[in-house]
Amino acid sequence: MDPGTVALALELPDGTVTTYTYAGGTVTKDSVGNYSKDVSVTTPGTYQYRWTSTGTGQGSEEGWFQVRPRKVA
Repeated sequence: MDPGTVALALELPDGTVTTYTYAGGTVTKDSVGNYSKDVSVTTPGTYQYRWTSTGTGQGSEEGWFQVRPRKVA
């Protein structure tokens, strides 16, 4: 079952937050109830994210991932 809305907030290492939404066409629906977003990560540091949905199937999930500096030119 699909939720009413789906959004992804992504915080970059510099503190900038960008929100992507399914309604806005920046989040992809992979199948019923499953959504994804491809992001380019070019700055080393910690990226934090939070998925949220409303309505049927409402919920949220937070996490983070680390991008290390490039070692080879």
